Amino acid sequence: MYKILSGLTASLNDHLRIMFRLKEDIVLLSPLKDTSGNLPTNRVSICLTGIERETAGGISFGQRPAGQNKVGLSAPSWHLNVFVLIAVVFPEKQYGESIRILTAIISYLQKNTVLPLDDVDRPVSVDPVNLSSHDLSNLWSMMGISYIPSVFCRMRMLTIDEQEIIDLSAVVGEQQLDTGTV
Repeated sequence: MYKILSGLTASLNDHLRIMFRLKEDIVLLSPLKDTSGNLPTNRVSICLTGIERETAGGISFGQRPAGQNKVGLSAPSWHLNVFVLIAVVFPEKQYGESIRILTAIISYLQKNTVLPLDDVDRPVSVDPVNLSSHDLSNLWSMMGISYIPSVFCRMRMLTIDEQEIIDLSAVVGEQQLDTGTV
């Protein structure tokens, strides 16, 4: 999960640096408020807001080779969806600039619905999530701040599989007949 969120952060930084000719990264994988409870400005925050299990793929235990004539049974992989809030935090006087940056982020995500991440085994798709006014109000209240220009997204089908063998069994091979002759 960390690799994917870090990859999204790096991809957005690359895109915004080129698009706005920035000299430094402005996208951070961080909560909206710092440890002092302050809201740092002039940045884009990618904030993890929730995780849910994806049930569309079903559950299956994996069998893996574990030596000669043996197979190992491993715990089922977890397929997860991760919810992230991408918020553009700029001072009130730069509200227009925050909207320009948010527009560039949404455009990038729309063009790259499957993220081009180098260090990830399987594709990860990103799609926006519609929130009702009530849900949006609850989200910002939970974070303890007023609304900031942002997009709420779901990153689909992250797979967590430690590939740890939990059971070992012998493979049944060809039947050997004992004819009793020496």
